[in-house]
Amino acid sequence: MDNRRLSIVGKETRRSDGLPSRTNAVRRSHSSSAAFSTSELLPSLSRLAAHVGHSEFYEVALDLIGGIVRCDRRLVMRYSRFDRPSFLVNQSLPSDFVATYLEGLYRFDPLYRVVRSRETSGVLTFQGMREDQPVDSFYDEFFASVMIHDELSMMLPAVSGVCIALCFDRNRQSFQDAEVFRLHQLYAIIDSLHRLHIEKTMFGSRCGSPLDSKMAVLITDSDGHPLFRNEKWPEGEQRLDEAGLLSLTRSRPAGVYALDADHVLHWEILPPTNAVAPGGRIHIIERTSPGCFNVNVESIFSAFATRFCLTPREKEIVWLMLRGYPSSTIAARLGLSSGTIKNHRYRLYTKLDITTEREIFSLFLNDILSNH
Repeated sequence: MDNRRLSIVGKETRRSDGLPSRTNAVRRSHSSSAAFSTSELLPSLSRLAAHVGHSEFYEVALDLIGGIVRCDRRLVMRYSRFDRPSFLVNQSLPSDFVATYLEGLYRFDPLYRVVRSRETSGVLTFQGMREDQPVDSFYDEFFASVMIHDELSMMLPAVSGVCIALCFDRNRQSFQDAEVFRLHQLYAIIDSLHRLHIEKTMFGSRCGSPLDSKMAVLITDSDGHPLFRNEKWPEGEQRLDEAGLLSLTRSRPAGVYALDADHVLHWEILPPTNAVAPGGRIHIIERTSPGCFNVNVESIFSAFATRFCLTPREKEIVWLMLRGYPSSTIAARLGLSSGTIKNHRYRLYTKLDITTEREIFSLFLNDILSNH
């Protein structure tokens, strides 16, 4: 990958506690059967256990894994079967990128696609997903433009279709099998601590819970008696009376019910090992958002070029700009001088009514969202 490509993910920053947002591995494993160093791992796991139920739980989890695998960026995402994703911890992405993602770019996110289609757990890499199933070429180009070569994600199911993803990005290298294997070894204990975190935040102070800000939640015991309502639940009661809801959900162990055009109720039985309500039910009301895009990027770009009356040469230049190539590389690929490319770019900015290269990507994305 040409390391001069446009990057919109920002440079290294430092957190309020002084830790860098980019981390280096303390020691990389060269064998898939390599054992963890107890002296290195146990203090980190103990710290994570101590933060169960606290708002810093996910940041501590990032620190733990960031000490095992080298990465350039890391964040925590909340994915849902119904609503758009949200950022729970963002240690490196600038606000303009976050806004662009939430406005519609998330619909190309392969993790969003996976969570929307099935129950998801375990450790995934973007390169591994590309080998297992087709990935839209637009997402390939987007990854290239923001300098992401590979992404490793630990997928932690929460409740009722909500999944928390601890995400780690690399600029130029793929994650190795040995590194992925080490996280598979850790997965069971981190997943167990995460489940305890979810249960504790339901009935405790709820700081750090992925269920607070977005969803109305009602938990009933195994006999159907209400045990817990979060602060969003009264809003849900206005859409469906609680007695009618309980009657509806008691008839099936799990299900989905559309309340209106923008909101959905879904529910499921909690496992008998759940510390809050063993064998009870969790009921969630949340907004619905558009699903994933299943479109061909070449046909979309052709329509985009037609709408903006791009000449054949302008189409070539814009296509390469969308892929993140600098003017020198575009000139070399097209057999033109850098001055010629500069002149074309000036005329393109005027024609598209923009002032910066970054706006081309936003313009293309907005065109997709407006016409598909």
